[in-house]
Amino acid sequence: MPKYIIYNGKLTEDENVKISINDRAFNYGDGLFETLIVSKGRIHFFEDHIQRLWAGFRFLRFYDESFPSQQAIKAQIHTLLSENMIESGRIKINVWRKEGGLFLPKDNNVNYLIRSTDFIKPLKEKTKVVLSPYIVNNKFHINNIKTLNSALYVLSSLHYQSQSANDSLLINSQNEIVELCSSNIFFTSKEDYYTPCLESGCLAGIMRKNVIQYLRKKKINILETKIPFEDLSNFDGCFGSNVAGLFKIKSIENQTFKNKFDLETIENEVYR
Repeated sequence: MPKYIIYNGKLTEDENVKISINDRAFNYGDGLFETLIVSKGRIHFFEDHIQRLWAGFRFLRFYDESFPSQQAIKAQIHTLLSENMIESGRIKINVWRKEGGLFLPKDNNVNYLIRSTDFIKPLKEKTKVVLSPYIVNNKFHINNIKTLNSALYVLSSLHYQSQSANDSLLINSQNEIVELCSSNIFFTSKEDYYTPCLESGCLAGIMRKNVIQYLRKKKINILETKIPFEDLSNFDGCFGSNVAGLFKIKSIENQTFKNKFDLETIENEVYR
Protein backbone atom coordinates (compact mmCIF):
# COMPACT_ATOMS: atom_id res chain seq x y z
CA MET A 1 0.00 0.00 0.00
CA PRO A 2 1.43 3.44 -0.96
CA LYS A 3 2.73 5.24 2.10
CA TYR A 4 4.05 8.53 0.74
CA ILE A 5 2.00 11.64 0.02
CA ILE A 6 2.71 15.24 -0.94
CA TYR A 7 1.44 17.75 1.64
CA ASN A 8 1.88 21.43 0.76
CA GLY A 9 4.75 20.58 -1.55
CA LYS A 10 6.65 18.26 0.80
CA LEU A 11 7.02 14.52 0.35
CA THR A 12 6.17 12.79 3.62
CA GLU A 13 4.77 9.55 4.97
CA ASP A 14 0.99 9.68 5.22
CA GLU A 15 1.02 8.88 8.95
CA ASN A 16 2.95 12.08 9.62
CA VAL A 17 0.20 14.39 8.35
CA LYS A 18 -1.99 15.76 11.12
CA ILE A 19 -5.12 17.75 10.23
CA SER A 20 -6.46 20.25 12.79
CA ILE A 21 -9.99 19.87 14.18
CA ASN A 22 -10.47 23.49 13.06
CA ASP A 23 -9.60 22.61 9.45
CA ARG A 24 -12.04 24.15 6.95
CA ALA A 25 -12.26 21.02 4.82
CA PHE A 26 -13.42 19.10 7.91
CA ASN A 27 -15.80 21.78 9.20
CA TYR A 28 -17.24 23.25 6.00
CA GLY A 29 -16.22 21.09 3.05
CA ASP A 30 -14.48 24.25 1.86
CA GLY A 31 -12.39 22.77 -0.90
CA LEU A 32 -11.95 21.00 -4.21
CA PHE A 33 -10.54 17.75 -5.53
CA GLU A 34 -9.38 16.24 -8.79
CA THR A 35 -8.85 12.56 -9.58
CA LEU A 36 -6.35 11.81 -12.35
CA ILE A 37 -5.47 8.56 -14.10
CA VAL A 38 -1.87 7.56 -14.80
CA SER A 39 -0.96 4.84 -17.31
CA LYS A 40 2.65 3.70 -17.62
CA GLY A 41 3.82 6.98 -16.14
CA ARG A 42 1.65 9.16 -18.38
CA ILE A 43 -0.85 11.47 -16.67
CA HIS A 44 -3.98 11.54 -18.82
CA PHE A 45 -5.70 14.88 -19.47
CA PHE A 46 -3.42 16.70 -17.02
CA GLU A 47 -3.98 20.17 -18.52
CA ASP A 48 -7.77 19.66 -18.49
CA HIS A 49 -7.70 18.78 -14.81
CA ILE A 50 -5.61 21.84 -13.94
CA GLN A 51 -7.93 24.10 -15.94
CA ARG A 52 -10.94 22.76 -14.05
CA LEU A 53 -9.09 23.21 -10.78
CA TRP A 54 -8.41 26.87 -11.66
CA ALA A 55 -12.11 27.29 -12.46
CA GLY A 56 -12.85 25.96 -8.98
CA PHE A 57 -10.35 28.40 -7.49
CA ARG A 58 -12.16 31.30 -9.15
CA PHE A 59 -15.58 30.06 -8.08
CA LEU A 60 -14.59 29.55 -4.43
CA ARG A 61 -12.39 32.68 -4.39
CA PHE A 62 -9.24 30.87 -3.40
CA TYR A 63 -5.97 32.79 -3.65
CA ASP A 64 -4.33 31.00 -6.58
CA GLU A 65 -0.81 32.29 -5.93
CA SER A 66 -0.73 30.07 -2.84
CA PHE A 67 -0.86 27.00 -5.12
CA PRO A 68 2.10 25.75 -7.20
CA SER A 69 2.40 26.16 -10.95
CA GLN A 70 1.19 23.51 -13.36
CA GLN A 71 4.77 22.38 -14.01
CA ALA A 72 5.52 22.13 -10.29
CA ILE A 73 2.40 20.05 -9.60
CA LYS A 74 3.27 17.66 -12.43
CA ALA A 75 6.79 17.26 -11.07
CA GLN A 76 5.45 16.54 -7.59
CA ILE A 77 3.07 13.90 -8.97
CA HIS A 78 5.91 12.12 -10.75
CA THR A 79 8.02 12.24 -7.58
CA LEU A 80 5.15 10.70 -5.63
CA LEU A 81 4.60 7.95 -8.20
CA SER A 82 8.29 7.11 -8.13
CA GLU A 83 8.47 6.96 -4.33
CA ASN A 84 5.35 4.78 -4.14
CA MET A 85 6.57 2.62 -7.07
CA ILE A 86 3.35 3.14 -9.02
CA GLU A 87 3.47 3.12 -12.81
CA SER A 88 -0.28 2.99 -13.45
CA GLY A 89 -2.79 4.23 -10.92
CA ARG A 90 -4.91 7.08 -9.59
CA ILE A 91 -3.79 10.46 -8.34
CA LYS A 92 -6.07 12.49 -6.09
CA ILE A 93 -5.40 16.18 -5.46
CA ASN A 94 -7.27 17.82 -2.57
CA VAL A 95 -7.17 21.60 -2.20
CA TRP A 96 -8.86 23.46 0.64
CA ARG A 97 -8.91 26.89 2.27
CA LYS A 98 -6.57 27.42 5.19
CA GLU A 99 -7.84 27.34 8.74
CA GLY A 100 -9.59 30.39 10.21
CA GLY A 101 -13.01 31.99 10.49
CA LEU A 102 -16.50 30.54 10.57
CA PHE A 103 -18.57 30.66 7.37
CA LEU A 104 -16.63 33.84 6.58
CA PRO A 105 -13.00 32.76 6.16
CA LYS A 106 -10.05 34.71 7.50
CA ASP A 107 -7.58 33.43 4.91
CA ASN A 108 -8.07 32.58 1.21
CA ASN A 109 -4.73 30.83 0.83
CA VAL A 110 -4.90 27.04 0.45
CA ASN A 111 -3.51 23.75 1.69
CA TYR A 112 -3.12 20.89 -0.74
CA LEU A 113 -2.51 17.18 -0.58
CA ILE A 114 -1.60 14.72 -3.36
CA ARG A 115 -2.12 10.96 -2.96
CA SER A 116 -1.50 8.00 -5.24
CA THR A 117 -3.19 4.61 -5.32
CA ASP A 118 -3.11 1.59 -7.58
CA PHE A 119 -5.59 1.49 -10.43
CA ILE A 120 -8.73 -0.64 -10.03
CA LYS A 121 -10.41 -1.50 -13.31
CA PRO A 122 -14.03 -0.26 -13.40
CA LEU A 123 -17.04 -2.14 -14.74
CA LYS A 124 -17.36 -2.06 -18.54
CA GLU A 125 -21.15 -2.41 -18.36
CA LYS A 126 -23.70 -1.41 -15.74
CA THR A 127 -26.75 -3.60 -16.12
CA LYS A 128 -29.09 -1.82 -13.73
CA VAL A 129 -29.34 1.91 -13.05
CA VAL A 130 -32.08 3.30 -10.81
CA LEU A 131 -33.45 6.80 -10.35
CA SER A 132 -32.01 8.69 -7.39
CA PRO A 133 -34.60 10.21 -5.02
CA TYR A 134 -32.24 13.15 -4.40
CA ILE A 135 -32.64 16.21 -6.63
CA VAL A 136 -29.81 18.28 -8.13
CA ASN A 137 -29.99 22.05 -7.66
CA ASN A 138 -28.95 23.20 -11.13
CA LYS A 139 -29.47 26.89 -10.34
CA PHE A 140 -26.23 26.99 -8.36
CA HIS A 141 -23.44 26.13 -10.77
CA ILE A 142 -21.10 24.79 -8.10
CA ASN A 143 -22.14 21.36 -9.46
CA ASN A 144 -19.92 21.97 -12.51
CA ILE A 145 -16.75 21.72 -10.37
CA LYS A 146 -15.57 19.00 -7.95
CA THR A 147 -16.05 20.24 -4.40
CA LEU A 148 -15.45 18.40 -1.14
CA ASN A 149 -19.19 18.44 -0.42
CA SER A 150 -20.44 15.24 -2.06
CA ALA A 151 -23.39 14.37 0.20
CA LEU A 152 -25.79 14.19 -2.77
CA TYR A 153 -23.64 11.57 -4.49
CA VAL A 154 -22.97 9.62 -1.30
CA LEU A 155 -26.70 9.35 -0.61
CA SER A 156 -27.44 8.43 -4.23
CA SER A 157 -24.77 5.72 -4.06
CA LEU A 158 -26.29 4.30 -0.88
CA HIS A 159 -29.65 4.33 -2.65
CA TYR A 160 -28.51 2.23 -5.62
CA GLN A 161 -26.76 -0.16 -3.26
CA SER A 162 -30.05 -0.64 -1.40
CA GLN A 163 -31.74 -1.44 -4.72
CA SER A 164 -29.07 -4.01 -5.74
CA ALA A 165 -28.25 -1.80 -8.72
CA ASN A 166 -24.99 -0.56 -10.26
CA ASP A 167 -25.61 3.20 -10.20
CA SER A 168 -28.14 5.99 -9.69
CA LEU A 169 -29.34 8.50 -12.26
CA LEU A 170 -29.71 12.02 -10.89
CA ILE A 171 -32.26 14.53 -12.17
CA ASN A 172 -32.83 18.20 -11.38
CA SER A 173 -35.94 20.08 -10.21
CA GLN A 174 -37.09 20.48 -13.84
CA ASN A 175 -37.10 16.66 -14.17
CA GLU A 176 -34.11 16.85 -16.55
CA ILE A 177 -31.41 14.17 -16.63
CA VAL A 178 -28.17 15.35 -15.01
CA GLU A 179 -25.60 12.56 -14.51
CA LEU A 180 -24.74 9.38 -12.61
CA CYS A 181 -23.14 9.19 -9.15
CA SER A 182 -19.56 9.46 -10.40
CA SER A 183 -19.94 9.73 -14.15
CA ASN A 184 -21.40 11.86 -16.89
CA ILE A 185 -23.95 10.22 -19.17
CA PHE A 186 -24.39 10.01 -22.95
CA PHE A 187 -27.28 8.74 -25.07
CA THR A 188 -27.54 7.72 -28.71
CA SER A 189 -30.41 7.81 -31.17
CA LYS A 190 -29.44 6.15 -34.44
CA GLU A 191 -26.27 8.04 -35.48
CA ASP A 192 -26.68 11.01 -33.13
CA TYR A 193 -25.23 11.46 -29.63
CA TYR A 194 -26.68 13.47 -26.75
CA THR A 195 -25.43 14.51 -23.32
CA PRO A 196 -26.89 16.81 -20.65
CA CYS A 197 -25.67 20.41 -20.93
CA LEU A 198 -23.81 21.99 -18.02
CA GLU A 199 -26.88 24.13 -17.28
CA SER A 200 -28.67 20.93 -16.28
CA GLY A 201 -26.37 20.74 -13.26
CA CYS A 202 -23.83 18.09 -14.25
CA LEU A 203 -20.12 18.07 -13.56
CA ALA A 204 -17.92 19.53 -16.29
CA GLY A 205 -16.33 16.10 -16.62
CA ILE A 206 -12.87 15.71 -18.13
CA MET A 207 -13.77 12.55 -20.04
CA ARG A 208 -17.09 14.14 -21.06
CA LYS A 209 -15.16 17.05 -22.59
CA ASN A 210 -12.78 14.76 -24.48
CA VAL A 211 -15.51 12.44 -25.78
CA ILE A 212 -17.38 15.48 -27.12
CA GLN A 213 -14.20 16.76 -28.79
CA TYR A 214 -13.53 13.35 -30.34
CA LEU A 215 -17.07 13.00 -31.73
CA ARG A 216 -16.96 16.49 -33.22
CA LYS A 217 -13.55 15.79 -34.76
CA LYS A 218 -15.08 12.72 -36.43
CA LYS A 219 -18.01 14.85 -37.71
CA ILE A 220 -20.45 12.87 -35.55
CA ASN A 221 -23.45 14.86 -34.39
CA ILE A 222 -23.24 15.45 -30.63
CA LEU A 223 -25.69 17.71 -28.82
CA GLU A 224 -25.18 19.16 -25.35
CA THR A 225 -28.77 19.79 -24.38
CA LYS A 226 -31.48 19.55 -21.75
CA ILE A 227 -32.89 16.01 -21.70
CA PRO A 228 -36.24 15.53 -19.91
CA PHE A 229 -36.41 12.24 -18.04
CA GLU A 230 -39.63 11.35 -19.88
CA ASP A 231 -37.64 11.39 -23.16
CA LEU A 232 -35.57 8.38 -22.05
CA SER A 233 -37.51 6.07 -24.35
CA ASN A 234 -36.35 8.09 -27.39
CA PHE A 235 -32.82 6.68 -27.13
CA ASP A 236 -31.44 3.32 -28.28
CA GLY A 237 -28.04 3.56 -26.59
CA CYS A 238 -26.52 4.80 -23.36
CA PHE A 239 -23.06 4.97 -21.77
CA GLY A 240 -21.28 6.64 -18.89
CA SER A 241 -17.94 8.44 -18.80
CA ASN A 242 -15.36 9.39 -16.22
CA VAL A 243 -11.57 9.56 -16.26
CA ALA A 244 -11.33 5.86 -15.41
CA GLY A 245 -13.00 5.03 -18.73
CA LEU A 246 -16.28 4.50 -20.56
CA PHE A 247 -18.94 1.91 -19.78
CA LYS A 248 -22.19 0.81 -21.36
CA ILE A 249 -25.49 1.10 -19.51
CA LYS A 250 -27.93 -1.71 -20.18
CA SER A 251 -30.98 -0.28 -18.42
CA ILE A 252 -32.30 2.73 -16.50
CA GLU A 253 -35.42 1.96 -14.51
CA ASN A 254 -37.65 0.14 -17.04
CA GLN A 255 -35.87 1.43 -20.15
CA THR A 256 -33.38 -0.90 -21.84
CA PHE A 257 -30.81 0.03 -24.47
CA LYS A 258 -29.47 -1.89 -27.47
CA ASN A 259 -26.04 -0.21 -27.35
CA LYS A 260 -24.85 -1.00 -30.87
CA PHE A 261 -22.16 1.69 -30.86
CA ASP A 262 -18.43 0.85 -30.74
CA LEU A 263 -17.51 2.16 -27.29
CA GLU A 264 -14.08 0.52 -27.24
CA THR A 265 -12.95 2.51 -30.27
CA ILE A 266 -14.17 5.77 -28.75
CA GLU A 267 -12.34 5.06 -25.50
CA ASN A 268 -9.10 4.05 -27.21
CA GLU A 269 -9.11 7.13 -29.43
CA VAL A 270 -9.87 9.50 -26.55
CA TYR A 271 -7.08 8.04 -24.38
CA ARG A 272 -4.56 8.15 -27.25
